[in-house]
Amino acid sequence: MNPCCDFSHQNVDLALFSNCTLLEDQSEYQAYKADPGNTGNKGKLKSLIKDHRENHQPERFFFLPKAFSIPDMVVDFQKLVTIELTTLKEMCSDGTYVRAASLDSPFAETLLNKFSHYYGRIGKPDLRDDLVFERISKVLSA
Repeated sequence: MNPCCDFSHQNVDLALFSNCTLLEDQSEYQAYKADPGNTGNKGKLKSLIKDHRENHQPERFFFLPKAFSIPDMVVDFQKLVTIELTTLKEMCSDGTYVRAASLDSPFAETLLNKFSHYYGRIGKPDLRDDLVFERISKVLSA
C-alpha cells in the first residue's frame, strides 16, 4: 500500500500490505453462482466488481480483475499487515516472499486513492431525520 516513490527514494522503514481474497470466495459471487437467474444476485456481484459493494462500508473494498495467472481478487482495506523493510528483504532473499505482480497505472493510483479516502474520511453523527421533519412541519403549519 506504500506509494512507489517512497521505495525509490528509500523513505520506507515499514511496508504496508492489504489482504486480498479471491472473488469466488465473496458472498456476492457465491449467491450468484447458486442462483445466476436472480437479478438481485447479479446486481450485487456487479456492484462489487464496480467497487460499490452493497453493504455498510462500500468504500472498504477494491476489486482487482484477473491478469495472467492471478485470479480476480478483492482487496480489504481493514485487513492490513505491516512488515519491516529489512524483514521483507530477508523474506524475499530466502524465497519466503515472492513478488507475483505489481499494479499498472491507473490501477495502482486508483487503489492508493481509494485507500487514502477510506482512512482519511471524516464521519459525522447520523441525524434524526424524524426530528428535523417534525420541526419543519411545525414551521410550515404555523
